[in-house]
Amino acid sequence: MYPYSTLSAAAKEIRLLTLMPGSGNDSIEGSLSTESLQSGPIYEALSYVWGSADNKPNLIIDGVTFAVTQNLHAALKRLRQQHQSRLLWVDAICINQDDTSEKSFQVAMMSEIYSKTIKGLLWLGEESQIPVQTVSPEQSLAVDRMLKDADEVIAKLSKDMMATLLPSDPEFDTWKSWSVLPPPAPDHSLADAFRITRTAPCVWHNDDSDIATLNLSVAASMEDDAVFHAFCLFRLLSAGHHLKDIPYFQLEEEGQETYRTFGRRAAHWICTRDWWGRIWTVQECVLPDDCTVIYGPVTAPWSMFLDAIANFQHHRSSCCAGIHTAAEIYDMLNYQVDTILELRAIQDQRRRGEEILLGELVRQFRYRQATDPRDKLYALIPLVTSWNGLPPLEPHYEKSFAPVDAFRQGVIKAIEVSRTLDILCQLETPVSKANTPPPSWIPDFAQKAAHPGTLDHFMKQIHLYNACGGVMATPKVAADSVLVLEGYCVDALKRASTMMVDIKHQDRMETLSWWHQVAEEECGKANEGWRRSFWRTICGDSILRERVNFVDGGVPVPSELRRVSESDETVFNQWCAAHRLNHLQTTIDAEDDTEFPNIISKPVGAIHYAISVTTRDKRFIVSTKGRMGVAPKMALVTIPTPDEIFILAGGKTPFVLRPAGLRDVPGTTGMQPCYTLIGDCYLEGIMDGEAMAEYSANKKPVYLV
Repeated sequence: MYPYSTLSAAAKEIRLLTLMPGSGNDSIEGSLSTESLQSGPIYEALSYVWGSADNKPNLIIDGVTFAVTQNLHAALKRLRQQHQSRLLWVDAICINQDDTSEKSFQVAMMSEIYSKTIKGLLWLGEESQIPVQTVSPEQSLAVDRMLKDADEVIAKLSKDMMATLLPSDPEFDTWKSWSVLPPPAPDHSLADAFRITRTAPCVWHNDDSDIATLNLSVAASMEDDAVFHAFCLFRLLSAGHHLKDIPYFQLEEEGQETYRTFGRRAAHWICTRDWWGRIWTVQECVLPDDCTVIYGPVTAPWSMFLDAIANFQHHRSSCCAGIHTAAEIYDMLNYQVDTILELRAIQDQRRRGEEILLGELVRQFRYRQATDPRDKLYALIPLVTSWNGLPPLEPHYEKSFAPVDAFRQGVIKAIEVSRTLDILCQLETPVSKANTPPPSWIPDFAQKAAHPGTLDHFMKQIHLYNACGGVMATPKVAADSVLVLEGYCVDALKRASTMMVDIKHQDRMETLSWWHQVAEEECGKANEGWRRSFWRTICGDSILRERVNFVDGGVPVPSELRRVSESDETVFNQWCAAHRLNHLQTTIDAEDDTEFPNIISKPVGAIHYAISVTTRDKRFIVSTKGRMGVAPKMALVTIPTPDEIFILAGGKTPFVLRPAGLRDVPGTTGMQPCYTLIGDCYLEGIMDGEAMAEYSANKKPVYLV
């Protein structure tokens, strides 16, 4: 075991690894030194995924054998220079991982460690030594497990709903058909013969010097180098080209496979490396002023990836919205919009000196993974720029401090700092499988989720609303399990329609048609303007601004959302025609044009984006007072007491709560009505504080369990 010396927290001391020169199969050797961040040491900081703890190879540190994971060993082997040493900060080596006290204060210093590095080295992983499938058996099994879990949830939900219905009820047969698990899907994961192979060394610069490298893309000698073509794809995107002008977006003839096909698949391979989905890598690529992406023998500026995805997002939601291209490249890049643009947004906010609160970060990056669940919070602390005068969240790695204790600590801190309930929004974390599930208001971040992030979409949308009229949250916690808020019930669910499953485009369009039918059945007679209410509901009364923002020398980034106006109704009708959903148009005599009019116009792409933001993984609802809305997928019309809709102090949106019966709440007299938090919702007519006129007369303590 390496004999670590003690670090001084007061002096802001860290350890740095001097990586000794070497080449080939020479043993990797180095030495550790103690430096104070106050003295301005010059070093590079490595960002990587620890990887499996099995079969650890050894380094030699100050003459002592030091075991590291295979991924770290591969990274150091690549980073080692042949003739001179290199000064690095590497967490697994520079922090005594067996000292919880040291680990806690070093984590608290991460902001300075990564901010003061001269360069962040973003290690995606070593190139494949033998050909490997672009979709691994592990990935295929993960998808199978996700679908199986979803089938089980739907089947259980269906059986519960059947218990509340009579066989003569119109929806009984539908629920019955969903109550039977479908047969397992055939395994096609090994049908694709394409494999990722080794790639030629290459250095990208994200400037004009890359032109010569790009010219090699048509060379016969590079045709089979799929990884090279993947980087060409990102480089062309970073230059701002229209999607139709980039060869890798062009469709091949049916059954034909070319370098473009392989480049797309290799891009998918690179963008699904574990590095992209880990919580620690957020700060490690955001805080440094300069970063380099490294995949085996290939290096590229981090800015190339940022620019590429920003340009893709700009083009796909505006001028190139109607371009038909290979589905796999769109799916992969859509995934990267989720994972990369949110990183760029945080980086730009920090550079502009804007306020970044813990709750925003937690909600934005909650889908990333960590070996220690507590790191879902602690890894984000360095990115926070304001605690509004309150003490910062303090990391606790003691064994007695369980993950649920950290999650409770984080939720309360986020509410206290922001005085809002934003942290409670978008709580679509899978149900906890723990023996004692946490309270409904404490997310179980330890559970994996299907999405890589909240798409950075809801972060923009939530700030458009003000359901609570600016009244601030004043949270209290009773017995560590009951969150006490203030609010009142404004409505309840009358009908909850099909959930929007984010899988196939055609399925999403069919779901919108079903939602429209439900809206007509429930509101068509009582509300003459129900068609207009429906379109505003499914886009959350929001749309992308038509202007385009430019930063960093003319690189476009996504515009913010705004509330819709009357003129946007025409855009919505065009969107309906473009997607052959004419029956959703707001006027019966709207122009019927099945030739996809204006689908490549910016406004139509903007409305499509807003609808996707609002409806993803949600359920269309109609309330007892005839309001349309979009609610969490777990919202139900339970019998005899349906889910209720509350306005809560600090909530920019209404919340769906489920009655949980009378309970003894410490600090109160008698039994109190308690509720389970289902989640936030959009409900037409009360998003701008309209319900606050009756707030003072009806407000009461609301107990969430």
